[in-house]
Formats: sequence, structure tokens, C-alpha cells
Amino acid sequence: MKMHRITRWGRAVYVLWTLLTFALDVALEAKGWFGRKAKREARLRQQAIRLRGRLIKLGPTFIKMGQMLATRADLLPLDYLKELSELQDRVPPFPDSQARAILEAELGQPVENVFAELSEPPVASASLAQVYRGRLLTGEAVAVKVQRPLLEEQIRFDLDLLRGIGRWLDRHPNLL
Repeated sequence: MKMHRITRWGRAVYVLWTLLTFALDVALEAKGWFGRKAKREARLRQQAIRLRGRLIKLGPTFIKMGQMLATRADLLPLDYLKELSELQDRVPPFPDSQARAILEAELGQPVENVFAELSEPPVASASLAQVYRGRLLTGEAVAVKVQRPLLEEQIRFDLDLLRGIGRWLDRHPNLL
């Protein structure tokens, strides 16, 4: 499967909008536009929760970035570190029907021709894949790892987009 050109444009707009609206929220908070300090601490916690949610919605590339940022106490406040650390082991799974379709495409045959059993829902879900418990027709117990849909293409596209944003920001340093 490949991302269609229109889908690419839509993805670019969605990523940019998501990142820009979050950056605006943080910038306005830093300028003190939202009130007293006690409320500011609660808003900081809410920002961290919103960031985690946005990274999950943006998908694997951004979840991985969040996982890396979760280790950077030198860059982020504690509330952010706590929320982003949730990305290490609490990523929502993608639909089992998609996983089955991906698995059948990879196998070149129906799942039933290979597996006597395949657990639903997955036993684990992460940024790049999810894992199912299975049993082959031979009786052997196996773990079946299924990559997220369009994973490679989406990561490549997202990284290209982020490189473009980085180059643009290099040319406009006063915006930071």
C-alpha cells in the first residue's frame, strides 16, 4: 500500500496544524496570557496530557519522538516527562481487522491456513507494531508481531516533513 498524493497533503496539513496549535498554546502560556501561577501549574499538566494525546494521534514517528523526549529531564518539566513516559508502554492498538489484513497480505494466504489460533485483541501494542499470541497448525505456540499500516512510508514522509520544517526554521530563526 502507498499513501496517495492527496493523503500526503492532508497528512502534511494535519501534522503542521497539530504542531503549530500546540506551539501557540505553549508560547501563550510562557507569556503569561492565561493567569496566575497556581492555575499555570495545572495548565502545564494539561498541556503535557494534550501533547501525549497529539503525539499518539500523529502516529509512530511522533510517538518515537515523545519516547525520546521522555528521557530528557534537561529539556522538559517533570509533568511532561511523566506524560511522555506513558508512550513507552501505553500506545492504543490499531484495529484487529487491519492487523489481520496486513498479516494475510504478508503470508499470501488466509490466517486460518497458518494459525490454529490468533488472539484478539493484541497482547501488546507499541509505536511501530502490536503483538498477538498465536498457535500454528502444528501446535507450536508463537508470538506474531504485526507492523502498523503504512509504517515505513509514513515514517519516511514524516521525517521528510520534519526536515523541511527544520530547514524553514533555520531560515527564520526569529520565530523561535
